[in-house]
Amino acid sequence: VTGVQTCALPISCEEYIDEIYPVVEKVGNLTHTGNSIIDYLINTKLSDDKGIQIIVSGYTEIFNDIESADLVSLLGNILDNALEAVEKVSNPKYKRIELHFLQSNKNRIILCKNSIESSVLKNNKDLKTTKKGGAHGYGNKIVSSISEKYGGFAEYLESDGMFCVQIVMPDK
Repeated sequence: VTGVQTCALPISCEEYIDEIYPVVEKVGNLTHTGNSIIDYLINTKLSDDKGIQIIVSGYTEIFNDIESADLVSLLGNILDNALEAVEKVSNPKYKRIELHFLQSNKNRIILCKNSIESSVLKNNKDLKTTKKGGAHGYGNKIVSSISEKYGGFAEYLESDGMFCVQIVMPDK
């Protein structure tokens, strides 16, 4: 065929699939919510076996009107913070993250809870970053900004040894 060029691949398609299959298997099928963005975030961020108990529940389709970039930023920041906090918990049997997608009183709610050993809010009620470097400390601001963009708000509380982030947005 004139004008069509072929290129030699360094590996065959079968070799490539064999190479990436363990990575795909590692990500696994932690959850299938029906929302591909939420599935991707949960499955990639929470699938590493770090001995963390993970609970996901609720109705993700109620968040389908949120722009993809906003949903990635919102959940990505929440999950990153939860993972970082849970990794600091010394007793493996208390490492837990819960992510719930709820609807109540004409509001949509994202509730993320993670175990903690001591109060975060008691010593740091403004949730200022404790990370070193200048590129940190924007996560909670991003979460609040996106929540407000959709007419809602973010609140932070603690209950029963769990740090809780609650995003409340009115129904669409």
